[in-house]
Order: sequence, then C-alpha cells, then structure tokens
Amino acid sequence: QQQEQQQQKQCQEKQKQCDIAWQPLRAVQLTIGRAVDRLTCAEFRALQKLCSEVSCTLGGDVCTAREARKVSGFVHLHMPAAPCVSGLGALTQFRALFPRVHLTVDLHR
Repeated sequence: QQQEQQQQKQCQEKQKQCDIAWQPLRAVQLTIGRAVDRLTCAEFRALQKLCSEVSCTLGGDVCTAREARKVSGFVHLHMPAAPCVSGLGALTQFRALFPRVHLTVDLHR
C-alpha cells in the first residue's frame, strides 16, 4: 500500500509538470464580452488539458506540431449547449493540431 501511494504521488507530480509543459492552444480575447477571460472557457480548458495528457502519456514527446500530427485516436465531447465563439476557436485549433484525431461534439440540453 505504501508503494502504491508513492506511485500515485509520482504520477500526480508528473501530471503537474505536464499540465504546464505543453499548452499549444491559444485563447483569443474577443472584441465583445471583454470582461470574460477566454482561458476559463470550458471547451478551451478541456482541450488544453487533453493536449497536456497526450503529451504526458507519450513521455512529453509531443511538443511540436510535427509530432502532434502523428497522434491518432478519438475524442468525443459532451456539452450542455453550443460552444461560444472562443470554444469554436479552441475546437478548430485542436483539429488543426491533431488532424488524425477524430473529434466529435455532442450537445445535450
């Protein structure tokens, strides 16, 4: 049990490093709604976290667009409402960065 806790702690530390190591998506401040911090957009945060997870899973090797293009898989986002313009921008950036990842969005109200 002590070894398991130690492994869990190491994993958490590695995750912290990965979360700040590679953040390829860019939040864009819109000309309307200036008081809103686009970094807090749920879609942006989820996709940014996913980028970090992918990089961390691959040992931190995904830190260039060239390496990201080699990644393949599926991502399915469940959202309660249509994304805002900023969220659409994050989705577009993610698709451009990971062209071999099939990204779908499901809207549930």
